[in-house]
Amino acid sequence: ATLPNSGPALGNINYDCVSETLYVSNHEDGRIYQVNLDGEIESTYQHSTGDVTLGPPADPGEPNGQFWPLGQRPWAVQSHAGRLYYSIWGSSGANSVWSVAYVDEDGVPDPMTAVKEFDTPGTMPVSDLGFAHDGWMLISQRTMISDMQTSAHQSKTYDYQYQNGQWVLQGTNYLLGEIASGNNATGGVDHDFVENGYVWMTGDALDFYTPDCVYGLQGTPYGGGSIENSTLIDLDHEIAGQDKTVYGDVEVPIPGDATPVPPPAG
Repeated sequence: ATLPNSGPALGNINYDCVSETLYVSNHEDGRIYQVNLDGEIESTYQHSTGDVTLGPPADPGEPNGQFWPLGQRPWAVQSHAGRLYYSIWGSSGANSVWSVAYVDEDGVPDPMTAVKEFDTPGTMPVSDLGFAHDGWMLISQRTMISDMQTSAHQSKTYDYQYQNGQWVLQGTNYLLGEIASGNNATGGVDHDFVENGYVWMTGDALDFYTPDCVYGLQGTPYGGGSIENSTLIDLDHEIAGQDKTVYGDVEVPIPGDATPVPPPAG
């Protein structure tokens, strides 16, 4: 698929099993694109205006090479339980997670159903969302100091439970890397949906020269934990040096016979 973009590029991508389409956030025009498996644009949804198109948009002046304004810019996208969840990269550190329902099983968003689910902790934007299919959510932040400049050690993974019609923060049951606060998230999180499985997260300084230097993936058991009970994978298989700020999203396919993933132990 080719999406209209001349510089700011794309944010996040998710496959929806019901509509069998992809959702992709575009940092240039502030739209979330729905793309079918033939690479054709089925629809677009713009959070800031509520505008929905069937097929490609025809926004005047777009693409123009400029980032869509903070406070209106979607990043993480994830389909769950008949709704498209997405994060908004806010201004002055005010970030949030929203959702919008689909018109039907074809997966076109209905802008009249858009709601803010919650404001996210801290000041860093959320670049990835992950759901267990029995109803709990993980969010991963990415440390950003400008539209085009990333940094490290200021972002976390948080988990939420759906209780009485709202998402309730459970804290940081999944601590990334050697820094005790778990501030090493680099913006990717997902579940592997296997018995006694793991939550997989991307991170910096997972093992920091003790004795190896691991940057890449941390797999932590469903119940939560830190590097003490986790599997660490250096993604470029080179454990002598740092790959700081290199890694982003992670996606794990869901097997057809997946059983519900137990929530974190708390």
